[in-house]
Formats: sequence, structure tokens, C-alpha cells
Amino acid sequence: MGFRPATQRYACLRCGRCCRRFLIPLGPGEVRAIARLPWPHRAEQRMQSYRMLGGRAYLRADERTAECVYLAEGELCRMHHTFGAGGKPVACRAYPFAFMRTFGEEISVAARFDCPAVQQNHGEALGYYRGEWESLFRDPLMPPLPPPVAASQMDGLSREALEGIADFLMRALREGQASLPALQLLVRRLGKLGAVFLNDKEVLPQVLPSMKEKACRERPLTEEPVVGILWPERVRLRQRMLECLRFDRQLPDFSLGARLRQTARNAAILWGFGNPRAFGPQQPDLPLHQARLFQNEAWHWDPEVWRPYRQCLAVRLESRQFFASAFYGKGFFEGLHALLDTWGTAVILARLHAAAEHPGTLQQEDVAYATGLIDHLHGRIIRGKP
Repeated sequence: MGFRPATQRYACLRCGRCCRRFLIPLGPGEVRAIARLPWPHRAEQRMQSYRMLGGRAYLRADERTAECVYLAEGELCRMHHTFGAGGKPVACRAYPFAFMRTFGEEISVAARFDCPAVQQNHGEALGYYRGEWESLFRDPLMPPLPPPVAASQMDGLSREALEGIADFLMRALREGQASLPALQLLVRRLGKLGAVFLNDKEVLPQVLPSMKEKACRERPLTEEPVVGILWPERVRLRQRMLECLRFDRQLPDFSLGARLRQTARNAAILWGFGNPRAFGPQQPDLPLHQARLFQNEAWHWDPEVWRPYRQCLAVRLESRQFFASAFYGKGFFEGLHALLDTWGTAVILARLHAAAEHPGTLQQEDVAYATGLIDHLHGRIIRGKP
């Protein structure tokens, strides 16, 4: 087993955000392990540690605040404080790292952008945590990773060609010299060339730069981002925005009445009304129809503010966590298209956040908000599951 960490940094800020916003899945062994923890106080010993949802156990949250019941004052985990990191559920110990088997026994590791410390690139290089990863994978409670990339998921490409394309796009994103629409256009054209052409070791390095330059001329970086011109696209983008707004621990009450109210809130968002704050206290507070999400001319454009989003996509490409088991078993090009297609959703989520704080101008904090929601959802949530 060999770990391949992405070029990122991380150190916990003890902000407690992950203890407030995410549903933590528990395996059958973990439910029993938590129940056997030798707590020094009777209150913790008698505490109900989990709740069932859709036939699966999750670490319990306070029904009033939606915080994990083990979150103590000072943003510290009582399980970690009392028993060390090994006393916590596997999902808590693994966060914010995302693991994927790529080729053979190689495991890529990326840090998730739904963590503020990762967005700030704060702390140690990821390789610093190799010992923790090895300990985690030796734990019998750690669920096995999905199989590595299959030949059918490579769309006929050699590994060298596949990684050459991914790394070229990664560098373009990090350098910030190509717009997202230009890269989308580039990927569409690459897919039409065919595997035989792209597998040519001499031709591919020569073709990629010229194709990128042509796409950049047609979709320049200075061009204002335009989304939602047509009504069907607006509905599609609202649906994706809704999926981001309602993720995970947004509904601690799963009664029939709560589900009916949630359905009404969902419908209001899809039709362009409602208030995102209804999905949780961390969401923007304003009526959706006042956000001017699709009034493209109303928003000032500065490519530099999109650095958090570009970095997030670059890490997905570097770690290869955008296709195969990282994206519902889909192939290389379908995974690329889906990753770059998050651009429109990122635009309206950033505009939504800005509309509540400083209408008319996007800032990096708005893009960071959008990036966190997208990276949390894209390929990480099992379809049809909470």
C-alpha cells in the first residue's frame, strides 16, 4: 500500500465546524465500540450515542442545535479528549482526508475543501499524516476502499495519457490563465479526438497547449461569467443549488411533518422563491428572488476571487478523485465533464452568499462558501442517501 498525497497543507483549527454540519456514519462494530467506552462519568455512559436513519446508524446530534452530542465547550471532542483519537469513529478520524484507490495498490489522498483549514492551506504538508493514515487502515473498523480504476473507466486511454491530460488541466487551473468555460470547451474537444490519437506519447504534449490557447481565445478569462440565460438551465442550476443547501445535518427532525415542510421549502427554491436560511443557520438569509442570481450584468467580475474554487478542482485532478470510485464509477471523460460542470453551480452559490453580505461584488469569502458546499457534495454523497 502506497499513499500519494495531494499538494496541500492541513492542521486542525478547532473550529468545530465538522462537528456541527455533517452526519457521521457508524458501522455495526463502531456502535458497539462506542457503547463499551469506559467513560469516567455516568452521564456519558448513559448517553444515547447514535440514531438510525434510513436503516443506517449515525452519530447522534442535539436536536435543538444540530451539534454532535460529544462536542464540548472550546470546540473539543469529548471522545478525543478522554480516549484519544482512537476512541472516535473512523469517519471522524479520517476527516478531512479523502482516500481513493487509483492504480493497483496506490491510494491517493486529498484534503476536503469543506474544511476551513484546508481552504486556508493552513498547517503541515499532507505527507506529515502518513503515520495516521497507516494506523487508520490497520483498524479493523475501517471500511475497505472501493476497487482501483478499471480499464473500462479509462475510456481507452493509457495511464500515461490519462495522467498527462489531468495534470495539464490541473496546472491550467492553478496558474489561473484559463477560464473554466475554456477548459470545458477543451475537454469536449479532447473527448472527440479518440483514444488512439490521445495515446500517442509524442503528439499529446504538443496538441494540448495549442488546443488550450484556441479555447482561451474563444472563451477568454476576462469574459463575464454568464449562467442561467435559458429557463431549463435555471431550473437545473436551482436543483443543484438545492442539493448543496440541504446537505447532511440540515434536518435533525425526520418526522412526517418535518419532511412535508422540507418538501415545501425545496419547491420554493426550485421556483426561485423561499429563503436559504430555512436549510440551516449557516446559510445566507435573504429571499431568493432578491439575490439576482441570473442577472449576469449585475455582478462585477474579478478572476482572482475564484482562486479557492480553482484550487479545489486542481486538487481533484491531481489526486485523480474525479472519476471511477470517486464519482459513482463513471469513466474519465464523464468525470472530467461533471467536475468542470460544477462551475455554474459555484457561480450562483457565490452570488447567493454575496447577495446577503455585499450585493453586486463577489469576494473570496463568497467563493469559499460555494467551494465548500460543492466539494462536500460532488461524488462524496451516495446517490439516494442522506
